[in-house]
Amino acid sequence: MLQFQDLTKRLVVASLLIAVIVVVLLFAYNPIVSWCVALAVCVFAATALWEFIQLTPLKHDKIFSSLVLVIGAVSILLFFLISRKMIPMRLAGALFLLGAYVIFLAQFKSLENGSTRIAFAFFALIYVVLPVALMLKILFAENLSVVWGIDGRLFLLFLLAVTKMTDVGAYFAGRSIGKKLLAPRLSPKKTWEGAIVGWVCAVITSLLLAFLFKLFFRAHFTYLSALILGAILGVFSQLGDLAESLFKREAQVKDSNKLPGIGGVLDMVDSLLFTAPVLSVYLFL
Repeated sequence: MLQFQDLTKRLVVASLLIAVIVVVLLFAYNPIVSWCVALAVCVFAATALWEFIQLTPLKHDKIFSSLVLVIGAVSILLFFLISRKMIPMRLAGALFLLGAYVIFLAQFKSLENGSTRIAFAFFALIYVVLPVALMLKILFAENLSVVWGIDGRLFLLFLLAVTKMTDVGAYFAGRSIGKKLLAPRLSPKKTWEGAIVGWVCAVITSLLLAFLFKLFFRAHFTYLSALILGAILGVFSQLGDLAESLFKREAQVKDSNKLPGIGGVLDMVDSLLFTAPVLSVYLFL
């Protein structure tokens, strides 16, 4: 059972997170709760962003990395305000552009590695902040019910369930029957067997949720859509996991942080950073 030695901690943390997510989804549209959710997500995203910064050369410039953290958290808040129709999109866009210009201005005082820091700063915002902001957009997209018969809360549940069941399937299969390594230079424990089982779990979870949504909410969510989405999300979920492994291996660390049971926030959401944009494209474009 050595291969499952960290399972107890994972189960405890997962149980607590599931309980929190259920409460959030139930009361997310309450004005007070929605603000609490937005602020909590800002802190959550800032933590993940800070962890990513520690994997890059930005960690050596405390002032500049702090600036990126502030811009990231404000960007999340802007997405929330747009989704709740509290500010016009033009104003939010102007403020985001202002933040982008500030990143450039902050480098004018020093030419040493300036282009590298700017590149990592913008990539950090795209890699971490944008997907988290899109999850907020999905959550508060009440108008989805007009087209799909279900609102954003259930679509966020769908995203979380399909993505995490991919991880669960890959984890158990990889450690039980996995033999052929998937990407040994990135992750010595990920296997092709685990990847295939994880992908199958994504498809099954997607189809099962489509059935439940139809049964209890009369959702206009076809099984064909569920099949396609499950298949695509099952691939991108594992790509997201491998992408973070790339950054960690380059930085020569095992986890993005030292939080008990999860390693780091970035470790917990790495798959979602790839799947959230995919679902957003499907729903909003």
